Amino acid sequence: EKEHEHKGASSSETHKGNAHMQKMQEHMKSMQSQMQAIHGEKDPEKRKELMQAHRKSMHKGMNMMSGMGGGMMGNKHKSANGQGKEHEHGKGQMSPERRADMMEQHMGMMQQMMDQMMQHDDAKHQHSKK
Repeated sequence: EKEHEHKGASSSETHKGNAHMQKMQEHMKSMQSQMQAIHGEKDPEKRKELMQAHRKSMHKGMNMMSGMGGGMMGNKHKSANGQGKEHEHGKGQMSPERRADMMEQHMGMMQQMMDQMMQHDDAKHQHSKK
């Protein structure tokens, strides 16, 4: 771990952020495997099932990513009724260096998610042309 990760953020916050990031990375790998299976599948019905499973995974990934943004993207969360609530973090506020690191990781995952969406769309169109 980088030394600056613990400045300003509690170790439990850093651990939670790292754990969430790890889950998201594992989910992205799973989606990549699903896409490989889609490209290798010749049976139209099985391919359709794989496409549906991949779409569900994309939705899950987007939900996971939206959960990542809260502590990193401005400390404002929307509750179930849609009203924003400011969180007072005091000592637990993330250091600018940690925030930049997490932002960079988040942006990389957003790029991977966009790539998965484009591959999904390409696979859908390739299948419909056959």
